[in-house]
Amino acid sequence: MRTEYAPALCHSASALITSIALLFTETVELHALTERLFRRRVELINCVANEYARGLMVGKVDPDDPEKGLAAFVSALKAAGIDELKAEVERQFKEWQESLK
Repeated sequence: MRTEYAPALCHSASALITSIALLFTETVELHALTERLFRRRVELINCVANEYARGLMVGKVDPDDPEKGLAAFVSALKAAGIDELKAEVERQFKEWQESLK
């Protein structure tokens, strides 16, 4: 590692460790139905990630390949519900932030 980057990396790591957002995951209580749907969506997204991500990350798959590349990965994530999951987590996070005031 080049030494001129080390202070920036250390600063970033300490900012992540001390973020109040870490408390969010410890305090959220989901309704039982919402929790089942949430967990199912996460399982689907993980299946998609397992199918596409490794090949893309290690360079085994051409990112421009229309069937296995990045566009196919993003499309599969959207089909698995990543946009809805993101929106729900953001909604709950904002709600949680408001509760701290």
